[in-house]
Amino acid sequence: MNRPRVSRPAARRPRLTGRDPPGGGERRVVTDERPQHTARERLGPGLSRSLHGNATAFGYSVTITASFGAVQLDRGQPHYVDLLLYGLGAVTAFSALEGTVTKGFRGALDVGSDQVISLGTALAFVSVALAITAAHGVATALHGSIAWFVAALVASLVFVLAESVELVLAQWVQERRDEPTGDPPPG
Repeated sequence: MNRPRVSRPAARRPRLTGRDPPGGGERRVVTDERPQHTARERLGPGLSRSLHGNATAFGYSVTITASFGAVQLDRGQPHYVDLLLYGLGAVTAFSALEGTVTKGFRGALDVGSDQVISLGTALAFVSVALAITAAHGVATALHGSIAWFVAALVASLVFVLAESVELVLAQWVQERRDEPTGDPPPG
């Protein structure tokens, strides 16, 4: 049985409780006091949550995947050992950098404001391109399985270091605009 749709004000949308009241009778109508939002109104915050904290991971995923392709162009189809070496090269770069920045894994990693991170990671096309180019250069210069390890290591290092420069640039821009940088105020 199809019921005709009834248009109701967005702020007070009645709904049935879904349960029969004790002792029988008809279901009660409850008014939902929460404001109702359209899909368009929800999209902005949804995109914001989706992008928050994912930009660097996304840039690195693109980098390491495309770098693999760049190495494969020069070195040909990898063997299983080459794949292991490639993965180890990527992980070694991040482990070494994290150990250095945290002084032997004893300190925390500093983060900037959301605005600095958003602006800095928006420039990630530079770090991605530099890292892929570096991986291709390594694969051209080195031969054998070691090329896979070194290419992933170098691509990872170049990506992180270039993105660090992008974040420094973003912080500089934010300071010039008198916008939040995530640093404590001087004084």
